[in-house]
Amino acid sequence: MKRYSEHEKQGMIRDWHSSNQSKKTWCKENGITVETLYNWLDGNSVDTEPDVTWAQVAVIDHHQAPVETGGLEIQFGNVIKVKLREGLGRESFRMVCEELMRIC
Repeated sequence: MKRYSEHEKQGMIRDWHSSNQSKKTWCKENGITVETLYNWLDGNSVDTEPDVTWAQVAVIDHHQAPVETGGLEIQFGNVIKVKLREGLGRESFRMVCEELMRIC
C-alpha cells in the first residue's frame, strides 16, 4: 500500500473538492479507496482549505473600459478574462473561483 505525504494528501483532497465528483467516483479514477479518503477527511491532519494568497488588484475606470452593468469582469494579464453576469449563483461563483485558483 502506497504511503502519501501530508502534502500529497492535501493536494488530493483539494483535487477531489474541485472535481465535483462523488467520493466513490473520484477515488476509483485516482486509485485510492473511499475509506482512505474518509480517513484523510476525518483525520484532522490534512488542511482541506486551500492556501490563501493575495494579489494586487487594479480598478479600471469604467469610462476607459466599459463593462456591462450588473456584472463583474476579472482579467489576469492578457491571458485569462472572466465575465460574471448578474444573477450568477453562489455555487457557480465558488466553482469559478476554484478553477481560477487551480490555473493561476
